Amino acid sequence: GPSLRQGWTTSVRRINLNPSPRPNLGVARKSVPRHEEGVPWFRIEQEFFWLERAIFSIRRHGYREQKPGIVARKLERADGAESFLILDGNHRLSALVALGSREVTLHYLPAATVREASCSDWRQVRAGRFTERDARSVLRAYFEGDPRWRTSLVPAPLLELPPREAVVPA
Repeated sequence: GPSLRQGWTTSVRRINLNPSPRPNLGVARKSVPRHEEGVPWFRIEQEFFWLERAIFSIRRHGYREQKPGIVARKLERADGAESFLILDGNHRLSALVALGSREVTLHYLPAATVREASCSDWRQVRAGRFTERDARSVLRAYFEGDPRWRTSLVPAPLLELPPREAVVPA
């Protein structure tokens, strides 16, 4: 997964996981890809295995923060509101929430903060692949949510079950 290189200046933020409303945390990853032909069953099994492994490990040994820990990208709206996109450590974060943790420490690079105020300078906007309006809409979805995002009324079919030994990664 993504990592922070040694020597980079990072910021650390303690996030309260139980406020009302909940903190803005998104997850960036290739979770369970949806294909027209369906979702491979082993991908669902892998996700479950990784989450279950994190829960059991934290329950047994406690949470030992590794360096760089849970890595995030900070997102900032024009009004100063902030959100964090989890780049690495989403299973650990999910396990901590499931086990009742009230706070978590996120590590992020301040220089890599995505700011709405500078969306005209975003690489994809400059390249003409997105309009500024579209870029702002994508960013704001991390703050406001978008119930239409990657949803379908019909669930993807599950593809054939693989042999059991292929389900659990080494």
